[in-house]
Amino acid sequence: MINLIFIYFLLLPKSHQDLTVFLSKDQTNLIPYTAEFDCVQFSETLIENAGSKGFKAAPVMVGWNTDNGLALHEFVSFVTSDGIVWIEPQNDKEYIVSENSLCYADGECVTKELLFVYYDN
Repeated sequence: MINLIFIYFLLLPKSHQDLTVFLSKDQTNLIPYTAEFDCVQFSETLIENAGSKGFKAAPVMVGWNTDNGLALHEFVSFVTSDGIVWIEPQNDKEYIVSENSLCYADGECVTKELLFVYYDN
């Protein structure tokens, strides 16, 4: 019976606070950005590290128009007991994603005109 209870608690989503603690210890955001290690590799690394600590995470792809054409960016969504949390793995900042904009929770916006948001949690 104790083993079943332990397994049950392992399967429960972790809280937003648990995620905050994990991110404060994870070192993914300290990796230098390069042409070979870009937003995709940042997301993959954070997802792998988070998975090893029991978090459910998935990549999120967003796109928007720029003067130079379509811009794409990837970050990470986490399923927590408090809902979906969107994290930028390059700086550990939390996003607020809407149909029209990609902004950090502090109000700074990456773009105000998203063409699409794709994720599969």
